[in-house]
Amino acid sequence: MHYEKIYLDITVMFTADGKIVPQSFFWEGESVEIDKVVGNTKAAPLYTGSFLTERYTCLVYGKERFLYFEPRSSRWFVEARCAD
Repeated sequence: MHYEKIYLDITVMFTADGKIVPQSFFWEGESVEIDKVVGNTKAAPLYTGSFLTERYTCLVYGKERFLYFEPRSSRWFVEARCAD
């Protein structure tokens, strides 16, 4: 199975103590609300490799999903399965 990075338009909140909290993102033209951010850590993406990113574990429609933030480029992405 092959995965690719899909870069996202995303809305985030910056807290008073400097934390970044993702709020929603656009997927296939639709705004998707993030129910809850349950954690974040420095980690490489699971499938697409690459340098260290900030991995945010989020609940979206009640399911756990990972959003990644690349500090070098200030871009957000998800890993999605694609047709081989």
